Amino acid sequence: MSNIGNEAQNISQQQDKQAEKRRKVARVRMALPENLEREEIILDPEGDLSEYKVIGEEVTEVLVMIPASFRVKRIIRRKWALKNPAKSDNKGVLIAPIPSRTIKRGFLTSRCWHTC
Repeated sequence: MSNIGNEAQNISQQQDKQAEKRRKVARVRMALPENLEREEIILDPEGDLSEYKVIGEEVTEVLVMIPASFRVKRIIRRKWALKNPAKSDNKGVLIAPIPSRTIKRGFLTSRCWHTC
């Protein structure tokens, strides 16, 4: 009886390890080629940013197809932090929301999706 229980537990652990491996592999995405033309769009949160300073940015690249050519649109969402957090009641860090996409977490624009 205990051998069957141990075997079942070993199989379950192996399946968990394989599932974890698949999850890790699924998150890897190939970078878009460097030779493609890039257009940068910088998005900042709305409102008064005079009390904030830029502390970083999150960059999303999506593939845009223009008939007979491709280019990469870089959407840069700068992160803003309060200059003096002790003197303000505002949120500590702000970032603009990411624009919606045709395919959730995809890197093609709607124009590219319909014509590719």
